[in-house]
Amino acid sequence: MPINCGIWRYHPEKELFEVVCHGTTNPWGMDWTEEGELLFSNTVIGHLWHVFPGAHFERMYGEDLKPHLYHLIGQAADHFHWHTAENWSDIRRGMTAATDSAGGGHAHCGLLIYQADNWPKEYHGKALMLNLHGRRINCDRLEPLGSSFIARHEPDVLRIDDPWFRGVDLQLGPDGAVWIADWCDVGECHENDGVHRNSGRIFRVWYGPAPKPRLPVWNNLTAEELLDWLQSPNAWHVGQVLAELARRRAEGGPMPSAEQFGRKFQVTKDPVQQVRLLWASYRAGRLAADQCRQLVAHDQPAVRCWAWRLLLEEQPPEQLVPLVNERLDSETHPRVAVTMLGVLPGLDSKNFWNVARRFARQSQWEGDKFFGPLLWYHIADRVGKDPEAAAGFLHDCALRNVRRWVARRLAEDWTVLMPVLSGLAHRMRTTADADWTEDVLAGWSDGLAGRRRVQAPANWGEVIERWSGSERASVQTYLRELSVLFGDGQAVSALLALAQDDQAPLDRRRRALATLVAARQPQVRPVLIALLDHRDLAADAIRGLAVWADGDWMEPLLGRFERLRPEAQNALISACVVRAASACRLLKAVKEGKVAPRHIQAFHLQQLRQLHDDEVTRLLEEIWPSQTVRLDRQQLLDFYEKELAPARLQEADWRKGAEVFRRACASCHKLFGQGGSVGPDLTGGQRHNLRYWLENILEPSAQVAENFRASTLLLADGRVLVGIIVERSQETLTVQTATDRVRLATEEVEQILPSALSLMPERLLDSLAPDEIRHLFAYLMKDAWDGHEPQNP
Repeated sequence: MPINCGIWRYHPEKELFEVVCHGTTNPWGMDWTEEGELLFSNTVIGHLWHVFPGAHFERMYGEDLKPHLYHLIGQAADHFHWHTAENWSDIRRGMTAATDSAGGGHAHCGLLIYQADNWPKEYHGKALMLNLHGRRINCDRLEPLGSSFIARHEPDVLRIDDPWFRGVDLQLGPDGAVWIADWCDVGECHENDGVHRNSGRIFRVWYGPAPKPRLPVWNNLTAEELLDWLQSPNAWHVGQVLAELARRRAEGGPMPSAEQFGRKFQVTKDPVQQVRLLWASYRAGRLAADQCRQLVAHDQPAVRCWAWRLLLEEQPPEQLVPLVNERLDSETHPRVAVTMLGVLPGLDSKNFWNVARRFARQSQWEGDKFFGPLLWYHIADRVGKDPEAAAGFLHDCALRNVRRWVARRLAEDWTVLMPVLSGLAHRMRTTADADWTEDVLAGWSDGLAGRRRVQAPANWGEVIERWSGSERASVQTYLRELSVLFGDGQAVSALLALAQDDQAPLDRRRRALATLVAARQPQVRPVLIALLDHRDLAADAIRGLAVWADGDWMEPLLGRFERLRPEAQNALISACVVRAASACRLLKAVKEGKVAPRHIQAFHLQQLRQLHDDEVTRLLEEIWPSQTVRLDRQQLLDFYEKELAPARLQEADWRKGAEVFRRACASCHKLFGQGGSVGPDLTGGQRHNLRYWLENILEPSAQVAENFRASTLLLADGRVLVGIIVERSQETLTVQTATDRVRLATEEVEQILPSALSLMPERLLDSLAPDEIRHLFAYLMKDAWDGHEPQNP
């Protein structure tokens, strides 16, 4: 079962492994609220996340394993624990006031929802997590928000001055104190050789007089005594009761009866105690399915949630369909409604679509963070397998985002599904629902991105007639863009006029240009050439012209390259390197001094080499005669380790290195919060380990996961693209190059040449001068050399 970051679970008795949710960066620490909601802590992209089975969360880099998601769910917190406008390394150099007040840093280990009676009541139910670089315990207040929470920033609980403190876990103890596991090291994550492997410490943090732990001998307690411990104010004891009940069920021992559980459940009115009794009854094997079926109508949402969860755990989903149909319309709490969605994955096709349509009519949950996305995740695969049923679902769906995603998925198989799509066009022609029409048009526009020309659905002319007078600018935009794809000359003329309208908003002009270029409308070429001198649209014009083989327009721009704005310079180089003829133009401009060599980055050189053109290769060797090609790997490592020794890096200027990083690396990688997300974020890596840097820079393709291997694509228009194929459908594929994400119609691609190479170029350092290399490494490793490392106390 594949997983490439997420949360999984394993049942030790059933020997069942399941992926619970996908995404985030480095989940490290989890805990449950008193009502049994699971949260976990994480690093860099957000520190607190709420788990529902089947969720797909935002991630630091890379693509989700599941295609056609279109949307990923974000964190529960409304803040970050570091000042995102600053460099993360400032934490080690001396923390700024802004990062200090924000929480101390981006890295978190361990999570504890405090549920005991030793600390003051003000801490009860709050989320505590260790901040690795800030050497403290962060605290968030959990406020219910729809099906989930919003985590608000609270003052830090405590701080530790010892530079050796590296807190990695928090645990509640039998005394109500909080116990801290401390790695005790000056290193940080990803240390490949370690600094100190035997120096861990454990701290105990309590309030007031030192508390004494209450530690009964659990296996000596009677069944009634065991149940009494469920009322403990300390959640640690509750965990021990549940573990003891599971042990007795497996090995034999005095167990509470179903009647004992029932009596206690009826007496208490506390939802926390009711949930605890549910858990205990389930662990003891005393909870009948009929009881859970009654409890889905309980007055407490937490009880209803757990009744559904336990039913879903033990009963076939098909048996729960009547109960879902009975309860769904009357359910008043979004968390329960989201929990009920868990019935969908196990249903057969007939029941699946009937139940999914019932969920899709619940318009009251339109803006809920989890309800719409989770419903989509459950149906996404089935839309492509059963498009007729999906179209019927779309007719009934009251959730706008889900409507758009379904329409997009159907549009991605446009030619195959033409009868289905024509049926949707008929609905557009007859409906008065402008929201529904806009959502379907938006989904079609998204799904057809990258296509040049497709057949219009039946009744499209009547759709235009019906909606051409709409007051919604978005509806008008989608109608024009789709009409261009359908070959409507009037729509082409309207977009050409919009693209040339100096009074129109820039974003609308850009969208018009992109639509006309994607459809390869020849009338747009003179418009693009006229815009090459436009301050804001020159880069768009260059990218548009690049799809046509005629590159005569490049010569004047290369002649005044240094006067172009940076975005136009980058667009021009990217346009030149995809064809041999234009590549020669660019390289000759470099030889003649019109374009400074520093603008040609290593990924450009890798792209140029993939053209396999003799003249391009000759010019490359003239301009960048390699100084290192004769050296083997070990010689290269030895050479650069001397060149980049600490004494030499101390003399380098890391500020100049930051500029080199921006030019050479930032299109793909983040460092200190700046840069792209194509490759891994470098801030948390082994930045102080020179050998680690050199091994990965000199041989980036030594170990490349399959999802990150670059391919060379030969296009019908003569272009050659090097990138990672991140999405693929029958009609289109999406390629992530070093600078752009490009969506192409499959008919444009003549050949795909896979490789074992990373998108990161093999000879990154060849394009840099020796001083630039030293400046770059000073920036990559800058806080390793500007002070003495702490000594072992």
